[in-house]
Amino acid sequence: MRGGHRLLEHTADLCLLAHGPSEEALFEAAGCGLLAVMGESASPGGRRRVGLTARDREGLLVAWLNEIIYLAAAEGGPPAACGVDVVRHDGGSCLEGWVGAPAPWRQGGAEVKAATYHGLTVRPPSAAAPPGVPRGSWWAEIVLDI
Repeated sequence: MRGGHRLLEHTADLCLLAHGPSEEALFEAAGCGLLAVMGESASPGGRRRVGLTARDREGLLVAWLNEIIYLAAAEGGPPAACGVDVVRHDGGSCLEGWVGAPAPWRQGGAEVKAATYHGLTVRPPSAAAPPGVPRGSWWAEIVLDI
């Protein structure tokens, strides 16, 4: 499951554009993009399972990113990595994934306060994608409050 991400121009905060060939890859790419902004590290360590629920797809993406932000603050550094195994939408939305052990804060990383609903876009492969997003990809734009 490989996706990608890049930062977009935004007036005050950071806007993250993430994409992937599946919904799981999209969520994973968004998490990896957030870790890159926060100053990810390739520190070795264990993994912790994460299970989240939300009312809808957009809420689930915000919940996933905010869980990573919370764990970074609570554990003294951002997770070294993250992954998403399953995203489902049957009577609500749920995500099953994992985060790596916390890594020390890296100089140059941004302190991200929250993933927001402001300007949030999550689109399936059928939607017209922004430049640089491969055809047939899921994609999302997420504003990060820094």
